[in-house]
Amino acid sequence: MYDTWAYALTQVWSLARRWVGVEMMRWKRWHARAVNDTRLAALEALGRAGAHAVLSGHVHDPFDLPAPAGGRTLRLIGAGTLSERVRATRPSFNELRIEGKALETRVHAMD
Repeated sequence: MYDTWAYALTQVWSLARRWVGVEMMRWKRWHARAVNDTRLAALEALGRAGAHAVLSGHVHDPFDLPAPAGGRTLRLIGAGTLSERVRATRPSFNELRIEGKALETRVHAMD
């Protein structure tokens, strides 16, 4: 009798885990879309407000990418990190230079 109950409970637990897993995957997909929609809305608002660039840090790999937003092109600029842990890129930081209306990003990689 115990073996039958143990088997039944194992099967119920297995089905419950699969159902929770499927529901969790659905929630994660919804959440990812909601977060992405929020980010896109924020970029659109920044573009409409006249922003020229969005700066972010601690992304490990520096970047300077154009992004259409609010009828203009925003620059998404991410700094590297000064951490010396092993990564694909060397430790780095950004130098931003503004002359008139020009914005220049210089990445300085550490040796």
